[in-house]
Amino acid sequence: MNLKKGDVVLTGKGGLNLIGWFTRSHFSHAGLYIDPHILNSTVGGVQITSVDKFFEAPRWAILRLPELSPREFAKLNAIATGKIGYGYGYKSYATHTPLAVLAIIFKRIGRLLKKARSPHYEPTAPSCSVFVAECYLKSTEIPINGGIHYTNVTPQDIYDSPYFVKVAEKS
Repeated sequence: MNLKKGDVVLTGKGGLNLIGWFTRSHFSHAGLYIDPHILNSTVGGVQITSVDKFFEAPRWAILRLPELSPREFAKLNAIATGKIGYGYGYKSYATHTPLAVLAIIFKRIGRLLKKARSPHYEPTAPSCSVFVAECYLKSTEIPINGGIHYTNVTPQDIYDSPYFVKVAEKS
């Protein structure tokens, strides 16, 4: 892989993919490459994932902000790593009208898993794409999704962002 610090990696499972179906996207997950790992928000919370594991997905894309300065990356890194251990935010799915039902289901599942949550759990924690968008907005002041509030961002919005260059893609 031709990964550089700060790259966004999107993945998709192919086949039946509820998040991709509701958001009309081939991608259902997003993460940030913070050398040598990828930080991402999953149902287990914001966590570190190996690059190899992330690229096991049948579909993926690497996106890069061409003008990311070392100072901006340092800030991005601090913001992203500072969220490690925070819970997953199902609430952001409710902002997409067709996803409201899915958000309610995820919220109820989340309640069932309450005992497994980290001590840093916060009810407004980010979904994967919101995690990426929030980290970028707070470190670069660039609304990577073209002006949509970062809490409404989907993996497809990140893919379609005019600020990123598509470095590599497997479909």
